[in-house]
Amino acid sequence: MQVEQGVLLAAVGRLRGRWTLHIVHALLDGPAGFNDLRRAVPAVGPSTLARRLGELEAAGVVSRTVIDTTPPGTRYALTSAGTGLRPVLAEMAAWAGDTADPDTRHHQLDDLLALMQERWMLELHCALLVGPRRFTDLARDTGVNQVTLTQRLADLEQRGLIQRLADGSYAFSAAGEGFHRVGEALARWAAATTGTAADQRVRAPGPGS
Repeated sequence: MQVEQGVLLAAVGRLRGRWTLHIVHALLDGPAGFNDLRRAVPAVGPSTLARRLGELEAAGVVSRTVIDTTPPGTRYALTSAGTGLRPVLAEMAAWAGDTADPDTRHHQLDDLLALMQERWMLELHCALLVGPRRFTDLARDTGVNQVTLTQRLADLEQRGLIQRLADGSYAFSAAGEGFHRVGEALARWAAATTGTAADQRVRAPGPGS
């Protein structure tokens, strides 16, 4: 069954914000303190990290526990909803290109996570899961303004992840098609965290669609 776009995009909205996926990825190793997370995601500043953690806590993805020490400490951990993102990140790692070299694999995943955290990128990928879409359809479904949408589509074309078809619509390129595995995992996560039927599936576009 095709996942409802509204359900999927609402779920993805909980992950919006630069460094959010990096933080979730770091917490998959287990609970961590604020300074632990700063070391795990060194590019994020302390104020941004605090803001993202607060947003993830409000979204039910991360929990915060105050430790009775002097001075008081704080530990962050993934909730069950947060842990449910493990398959999503695993599929992202596979899409980024799993290699025998751990250093290369890490950098490839890091680059992909950074791309997906650029504003509206994740939403655009999810909107394209159902097949080729026109500019006006993408603008309506994601809510992004036309100027930003034009820029994001150009970015994705330049990266070789989408292509513009003869009729003017946009679709995944051969390289971008790998996002369907991520989309399947996101759909399952959306279903599990919103109470939607667990057997929903994202429909991969067929030949000529």
